Amino acid sequence: MAELLAALLPARRNRQCQRIKKPPKNAFEVRKRDQPRTPSNVSNTLKVTKHLT
Repeated sequence: MAELLAALLPARRNRQCQRIKKPPKNAFEVRKRDQPRTPSNVSNTLKVTKHLT
């Protein structure tokens, strides 16, 4: 017991940065396998103009 008490680690130094929770890697919700996909509303427009030379 005396040998263990003689080999104690030194006191830790103070933290410079606070402990914070890491942000999640994926910001999107997880879709379950039996859940259908939500419909997407996509619209495209095309404008054709004559190039004057």
